[in-house]
Amino acid sequence: MNKNCIASLLFILVVLTSTSTKSQSNYNVNLIPAELKSNARAVIRKDLKKLEVFTPERAVLTVQYAITVLNKNGIDDGIFKHPYNKFMKLNVKKAIVYDFNGEKLKKIPFGDMYDFSAIDNTTTFDDNRMKVIDPEIRDFPFTVEYEYELVFKGTLNLPSWRPYPDYEIAIEHSEMVIQAPEKPGFRYFERNIERNPNISKLGTGSIRSWSAENLKAVKEEPYSGPMTDFLPTVDFSMNSFSINGMPGDASSWNSFGKWIYDLNKGRDLLSVTTAEKITKLIEGSHSNADRIKIIYNYMQNNTRYVSVQVGIGGWQAFEAETVDRLSYGDCKALSNYMQSLLKSVGIESYYTLVYAGSFGSNIQKEFPSNQFNHVILCVPDRNDTLWLECTNQSIPFGYLGSFTDDRDVLLVKETGGEIVHTPVYTSEQNQKITKAQVTLYENGFGEVSVLTIHKGIFYDEARDILL
Repeated sequence: MNKNCIASLLFILVVLTSTSTKSQSNYNVNLIPAELKSNARAVIRKDLKKLEVFTPERAVLTVQYAITVLNKNGIDDGIFKHPYNKFMKLNVKKAIVYDFNGEKLKKIPFGDMYDFSAIDNTTTFDDNRMKVIDPEIRDFPFTVEYEYELVFKGTLNLPSWRPYPDYEIAIEHSEMVIQAPEKPGFRYFERNIERNPNISKLGTGSIRSWSAENLKAVKEEPYSGPMTDFLPTVDFSMNSFSINGMPGDASSWNSFGKWIYDLNKGRDLLSVTTAEKITKLIEGSHSNADRIKIIYNYMQNNTRYVSVQVGIGGWQAFEAETVDRLSYGDCKALSNYMQSLLKSVGIESYYTLVYAGSFGSNIQKEFPSNQFNHVILCVPDRNDTLWLECTNQSIPFGYLGSFTDDRDVLLVKETGGEIVHTPVYTSEQNQKITKAQVTLYENGFGEVSVLTIHKGIFYDEARDILL
C-alpha cells in the first residue's frame, strides 16, 4: 500500500473518530438544552465540515448538516440553498425530514430539488446557479438533515468556518476539519476563537480541526456591525492557488496584487478614435484635477453599470475596447475602462480592490487572500489622491461615500499589490443641516418651507430619496 493510500485511510479514521457519535444523532427536540431555545428561531443540531485540499487546482468539502426549526420565523433556515458554478460543483447526497420526536417523516427525493440561475437584480450575465430543497413542512418544530459535497476546481476561494450563520440561531455542535498539504502553504486566520485548533501530522501535510458546542442564539442589535467582528470565524487560504488554469501566489499582498495585475494585463487598449476624442476633450483644461474630472464625466455619461460574472470574469476585467463598444460593464470593467481613458492622455492611476459595504466592512490586512467584492480607481495627484467610483453614473466626482470609505484597500500595480486606506469623512464633513420657516395664519392654516442640506456621507441618504 503506497503512502498516499495510507494517508487517506488515516484521514478517514481521524474524521470518523471525531464525528461518529454525531453522525448518528437523535433529533428529538426535547434533547435540546433549554438555554439554546431561548431567543432562537432555529437550532443547528450538527454542522460537520471536512475540507480536503489535494492540489492548488482541487479541493473537496463534505458537509453533514441538521437544523431544528422551532417556529415560523425559522422556515427559511430549514430550506437548503446553495450556489454552484463551473469552479464549484455541488453534489447533494441526502435530505431527510424528522418530526418533533426525532422520528423520520420523509426522505426528500432529488427530483423535488429546484435548480435555477442564481442571477440577481443587478446582474445581467452570470453563470452561477442555485440548488434549493424545500422540506415543505409547517408543523413546528421539525428537523431537516442534509448531506452534500462541494468539489472546487481551484483554491482561490476556500470556505470559511463560521459556526453562526445568522442571528437568532443557536448551535448545538459545529466542527471544521481540514487536511491540507504543507508545500503550497496552507494558512488560516482566527477571529474570536478561544481554543487553539487540534493539529496532527499526516504524511506531507497536516490535519487541523476546530469545534464549538452549545452556543446560544445572538440577538441582533442596531448598528452592531458585521457578525465576523464579534463572533467565531476562521478563514483559510493557500499561498499557491489556481483558478481556471491560472496559478497565483497569495503569500503576500504584493504577490496577490501582481496576480491581479497580470490577469488584466493588455486589457487597457483603446481605439485610436476614442483616444483622440479624449485628447480633444481635455484641451484647454488648466490642471490635472480638471482633466481627470472631464474624463470621469465622459465615462459616466457614456457607460452604465451591468454586472457580468461569467467564468474567470468574476475576477478579470472586460477589455477596455469592449466597454467602449458596448457602453456597459461591471465594477472591474468600468474601473479598467476609466484607467485606460486616463492612460491615453498620460495620467497614471491604480486599479483598486476593496471590500465594499455600508456597515464598516474591512479586510483582514494581516491575512493576504481574496477578501474583495468591488473595484474602484485610485488616481494620485500632485496635491492629493483622488478616488473614483466608476459604477455610479450620478455620483459626484471624487466621492466614495459610506460604501467604500475608511477602509483598507489593495492598489494593483505592475510591481505588485500595496495596502492603503481610503479617505475618512470627518464629523465636520458629515453634516445634515435643516432650516424650516413656518408661517401661521389667523384662520388656523399655515405654510412650511424646509431646506435640508446633506454633506459628506449624508449625501447617500439624500440621493436615495431623490433618485
